[in-house]
Amino acid sequence: MGCQKGDDYQCHFVRGSTMTVECMSKFGGTLEQINLESECVVLHEVAITDIKRAPALIKGMEEMQACL
Repeated sequence: MGCQKGDDYQCHFVRGSTMTVECMSKFGGTLEQINLESECVVLHEVAITDIKRAPALIKGMEEMQACL
């Protein structure tokens, strides 16, 4: 999970979300090269106000059976 970009961007890590997006764009290809499923790694942007959405995203990751 990373900070949600937009007009009210308030990421504590300043460039953390931007750097993560850059890394993730390269990471999928690396996973495929070593025969791992790239769809098992997902980046979600979450706003500080997403108090209901964030736990639901975590629960969805926990329930993801295809990547076990």
